[in-house]
Amino acid sequence: MNRRQIELVRLSFERIEPVHTLFADLFHRRLFLMAPAVQRLADSDPERRDRALFATLREIITGLDRLDILLPSLASTARGLSFQGVTAADYDAVGASLEWTLHQVIAQAPGVVLAWMETYELLAGVMKRAANDPTVLPPPPPPRRAFITHSYSDRPPATHTAPLPPPSSRLA
Repeated sequence: MNRRQIELVRLSFERIEPVHTLFADLFHRRLFLMAPAVQRLADSDPERRDRALFATLREIITGLDRLDILLPSLASTARGLSFQGVTAADYDAVGASLEWTLHQVIAQAPGVVLAWMETYELLAGVMKRAANDPTVLPPPPPPRRAFITHSYSDRPPATHTAPLPPPSSRLA
């Protein structure tokens, strides 16, 4: 996955978002047709299920620049899904359903579909390995603390409370 692929995924996602209900409906119908067992894991309410799909996609696409945070998060999710019975074959069915849906929605852009699928293969590969091996990736780093900055006109906070002795007594 390179910068150009990330850019293609992001730009195409912006084109998919206006038709997200159609996209999600096609995706889930295809997925449940290919892997009926996966349907038990999905929300029974189609609207909530579709919103959850797009919230997940948005979070992943936003995180493509920060794989150091995204991959451990996905690994942790995969470990939880493995306890619910998700298998490597389920990830393959999701990938096939995603590819089919992308061809239906953005058929005129085969390079875009390829970028999505290479991105999916990378992320799903991490998730498959993490489901079987808890040492694949450590947990994500803690969130970065915000720096407090002061403008030049602000007086810096005092660093000491006792007054300094006169210069002549410090030399002795």
